Amino acid sequence: MDAETSRSDRDEDPRVEGTILRTLKRRILASIGIGTAVSVLLLLYVGFLAERYPWYANVAVVLSGFVVLTAALAALWVAWGISLARHFGARFDGPDG
Repeated sequence: MDAETSRSDRDEDPRVEGTILRTLKRRILASIGIGTAVSVLLLLYVGFLAERYPWYANVAVVLSGFVVLTAALAALWVAWGISLARHFGARFDGPDG
């Protein structure tokens, strides 16, 4: 059995498809959770601590929060995309490789 045949057999395996969907669900829930957590923390900061600092420090804190949110979501989804590409790579490579 060559590597191409074993890969196509694995692509047809419903257990593998279930694993992909299960990890997709986890990442969607994690994305919602991370977004909610960062939003709540920023709202708490603006509501209770923002008056103690100058406006430019508040802008820096809010922008830093969005940078952290973007970085966390990017790391989460890039890792999933790479694992998905490894799994389905043979389907899209074509005959040339």
